[in-house]
Formats: sequence, C-alpha cells, structure tokens
Amino acid sequence: MSRLPDSFAVYQGRISALSRPSREEESEWIAQMRNAERTMIRLLIGIGHVARHLTAIARRITLGEERADRWLRTRKTVADAASRSLLAKRLDEVQRLFEACEQLHASAHSCDAETTAALEALISVLTALNFKHRVIESVMEDMLRLESSTREGMSDADVRHLEQSAWMPLAKFRHQVSEAHRHHREAQEVKWRLVGTHLWIVPIIARGCSCSFLSFMDLVQEGNLGLIRAAENCGEGFDCRFSSYAAWWIRQSITRAIESQERLIRLPSHVSQAWMRLARSRHVLEQAAGREVEEDEVAWHAGMPLSRARHIFGSLRTTISIHEAVSPDGDADELEAFIADDRCATADSLAARGDSAGIVNEVLSALNAQEREVLMLRFGLHDGTLRTMEEIGLVAGLTKQRIQQIESRAFAKLRHPARLRRLARWM
Repeated sequence: MSRLPDSFAVYQGRISALSRPSREEESEWIAQMRNAERTMIRLLIGIGHVARHLTAIARRITLGEERADRWLRTRKTVADAASRSLLAKRLDEVQRLFEACEQLHASAHSCDAETTAALEALISVLTALNFKHRVIESVMEDMLRLESSTREGMSDADVRHLEQSAWMPLAKFRHQVSEAHRHHREAQEVKWRLVGTHLWIVPIIARGCSCSFLSFMDLVQEGNLGLIRAAENCGEGFDCRFSSYAAWWIRQSITRAIESQERLIRLPSHVSQAWMRLARSRHVLEQAAGREVEEDEVAWHAGMPLSRARHIFGSLRTTISIHEAVSPDGDADELEAFIADDRCATADSLAARGDSAGIVNEVLSALNAQEREVLMLRFGLHDGTLRTMEEIGLVAGLTKQRIQQIESRAFAKLRHPARLRRLARWM
C-alpha cells in the first residue's frame, strides 16, 4: 500500500475541491436533518397504514417474535433492566393507544378533539420508540406507491376503504404523504452534504489499515459506507466534531470488510476480535516466560473461559484444498486420496457382516420354508428393505392376521432354550 493507485489521484482531486464545514455549520446541518426527519416521521405515523404497520412490529417485539435491536435503535447487549422495563411499558402503551384510535375513527359519534388527542398520543409514543432508519425508509416508499396508485382512478368503494384505513380523507392523505416526502428529500440533501464534506477523512483512516487482498480504493469505498452510517445515526448536541464521531464508524466498516473477506470461510466479527485478544495475550506471556505457553494460560490471562478459548483457536484452523498435492514437488497423490470414505464398508465390517449372515442362516434353518420367508421379508434380509405384515400378505397371498400368526410361531421356535444356548456360543 506504499504506492497509491492512479484512480485515487482523481478521487482525491474531487473531494479536495469540497470545502470543509465549521463546527457551527455541522451542528446546524445535523439539527436541520433531524428536524426534517422528525417532521417526516410524525406525518407518516399520523396515517393509519403506517401506525398499523409499526404497531404490528411493536406487538411482535412484545410477544418475543422479533428482536428489539432489529427494528429499534437500541443495543440489546448493553440494555439494563430499567431500559428493558421502560421499553416494555412503551410497547404496551402503543398497543393500547392504537386500539383507542381505531375505535374512535370507526365510531361515528366521536368528537374531533378526542380523536386528535388520541392520535397525538400515539404519534408521540411511536416516535419515542426510535425506529431504525431503514424501517422509516421502507414505510416512506410504501406510502409513495400507495399515493401514486390513488391517482390512477379509484372506485368509490376503494376510496372509502382507503379513507377508513388511513384515518383521513383522500385529499388530506395525498397532501400528508407529499409533505412527508418533501421533508424526506430535505433530510437526504442535508445528509449527503454532510457526507460529501467529510469524505476527506476516509483515505486518512484507510491508509492505516493493512490488507493484502483488498485494494486501497476498496478500503476507501468500505469507509465511505461507514461514513454514511455515521451521518444516519449522529445526534444533536455532540461535544465533539462530526469527523471525530464518524472516524469510529469508518474504522469499524473497514475492519469488518477485512474480517469478512480475509478467510475462505467467514468468521463472525466477535470471533475475530476475541482471537486478536488471545493472540495479544499469548504474545505477552511468551515474551515474559521465554517459552511457548499453553492454552489454559492464555485463556486465564485474557480473562476468557478455557472452553471458549479452545473453540476460538479451533475455528481459526487453516483451510486447505482436498486437491492439494501431499508432496512439495506436486508429483504425489492429492490429499483426497488419503481421506477415508465413510460410505464404503471396511474390511472388518465386511468380514463381520459375512459371519453374521452365516449365523442368521444357521438359526433360520430350524424353521420351515414359510416361516423363514416371512421373517426374511419382515426384517429385509433379502434386500435390506423392511416390510409390513400387510405387504408380506400381498406377496404371499395371505391375510395380515395369518402372517402375524406365522411370525409368532417362528419367534416361539427361535426362543427355545436349546437354540438360545447354541446362539450364545456363536456370539
């Protein structure tokens, strides 16, 4: 990575032409973006379709069918008991307020003030759940498609159904979706302005990441994705510059890209991080002791259970091809030739199978032809296929009850004490 590619000079020339904002401009842009997003979310939640969809998500989270961190901006691993209790109360409140809104909009005798108050309460609680950016984006796209379909000509019944589901007249529904889309475009413009003026920091961080299988420009593009995530998740009132906040996201995105592509079989990010901690502990112990250390010493020094440390060391075994030559010169057989085939029987199993077949034939020789044939068909001694009594009866031209009688008589003969003693000597 000492020599940068020619394409980087073009890329660097383009991003250097962008002026860097001051701290006051960053704070103003972030506040403007968040205000536009909040207004868009409130307009969307005021539509019955959106409130119904988000309430359904909240209900699945309450029932344990969905993970909260998949839909909400929360970290399940660090949430304490108080945070989980507050989230559960909010989810229950969402369900109660949604049912109240449904009843008020369906009732012909409800007053406008009561309906508006219930809707405002539902909007506040759903907004406080802090749904993830991709969830709001998906809802926005669905409402735009629904709004465009209303302009293609609708019957009176379809219009009434839409107004009932949306909790508002058709004209107000179109206006509300249009306003939400306008605020969404405003938030997107500010986000891309914030991202574009901070592209300069990505190459600086990418230079410090060494990777032999990803080009420098690939690392830059991965860092750009982390910068976009930073712009989507940043909040107002930061005590630091946006570049300092975005640096963590950029470095995290580049690191995860390297970890995902450095091995033929991808390992989870937390496994790679745990292995790096174990590797540092092993290096420190070997430098101090002047010898190779055992796995239990490394696990104790890293503060990790021995079973987990062994699991991580085992997960990092090198992957090799079965077509790799055993000899360094490549003239010998491939590794595949030395791998046992579990589907083929070994010589010992074949010999044991032959002895078993002889013993079975010797035991069955004490029966008559009909009894012997019934048992052989019943237990698949001919072709390995077990058959029911009904199937044997069809083959032999007898009833199921008759086959059962023949089988019982055969077993009675085989259980004779003299034959059991003779079978015990063979075994």
